[in-house]
Amino acid sequence: MDTKKKSGTKLSSPVKTRQIVRRMKRQPRNWPVILGVLLILAAVTILVLALIPKDGKQKEGGLVQVPYDIQSVREEQKSVDEGHSPWKKDPIFVTQVFVSLKIYPDGIKGDYPIHRGDLKVTKMTNREAVVQVDSPKTNISVVYLKRLVRKNDKGIWTVTAYGSKDANKSPDNVPPSKMNDSENKENKGNYDGVQ
Repeated sequence: MDTKKKSGTKLSSPVKTRQIVRRMKRQPRNWPVILGVLLILAAVTILVLALIPKDGKQKEGGLVQVPYDIQSVREEQKSVDEGHSPWKKDPIFVTQVFVSLKIYPDGIKGDYPIHRGDLKVTKMTNREAVVQVDSPKTNISVVYLKRLVRKNDKGIWTVTAYGSKDANKSPDNVPPSKMNDSENKENKGNYDGVQ
């Protein structure tokens, strides 16, 4: 007599096991969980994209990154090496042109709306410069420049970022209507930028 009892569970046949495994492979597990994770990722992506500034503008008064093309900067450096546009080796002049063109993006006629006296270099190394802007004609308060190609006194300066005085205003410029009348008369009209 056998005193051991057989367990009540019965093993299924190998054919039945293969059928169950095939069905499990066809049916993805945890579809609700996968779908939920995908929806959360989509929502986070949309939120992040909504917070990314458009056209290089930073929200809430932070720094605005200025995009540049390194190949164009190399070409400009070659041009300066050949004797053209030597002003690009002066961070004050580059800042003056940059900020003035933010006020008048179609070009400047006559004197620059931002004067050299409104600009002060607060930091300068062979590679980087920081220029403070103190003018009521613009909300730009600081300009960051770098020498991207040559990192010596023969290198040209490129604006890489700028900051705003007031977090609630656009750092681009103060419209010409906010300038006093004599400055408006001087700066009416356009020509094709500075070269």
